[in-house]
Amino acid sequence: MASVVNPLSGLPVLELGAGTGVITRAILERGIQPHRVTSVEYSKDFYDGLVRRFPGVDFRLGNAFALEQTLGERREKFDCVISAVPMLSFPMQQRLTLLEDLLARIPAGRPVIQITYGLLSPVLKMPDRYIVSHYDFVVRNVPPAQLWTYQRAV
Repeated sequence: MASVVNPLSGLPVLELGAGTGVITRAILERGIQPHRVTSVEYSKDFYDGLVRRFPGVDFRLGNAFALEQTLGERREKFDCVISAVPMLSFPMQQRLTLLEDLLARIPAGRPVIQITYGLLSPVLKMPDRYIVSHYDFVVRNVPPAQLWTYQRAV
């Protein structure tokens, strides 16, 4: 998932659903400085562990579906969004609203990458609003996962 990060963009990266920090580590390994990573985690237990393991990363305990409150003063554009939000657990309209919010936070042409355990994109295709692409099938993941990207047209 972190392969979509462009370390040369100079922009910070937004991660949603950091969990145990596997993707956080991969983002840092791409050359992004810890203070240039903003990561939102909903679980207090995961959040506490992440803060201890990744000093300098801007972790936010909060809800990805309420980013205005969760991000607070962080109003700048991000290079990309890496999301592990369990989209299939939410109604489609809520997924669409989140995706459009995320696309507004990154430059046109840059991706939101989403992991899902369903076979299809967790967000409806709306070619007049954004481009959906299947990015990868991750067999090594347990359970196997699909990666999807979403971009606003340039």
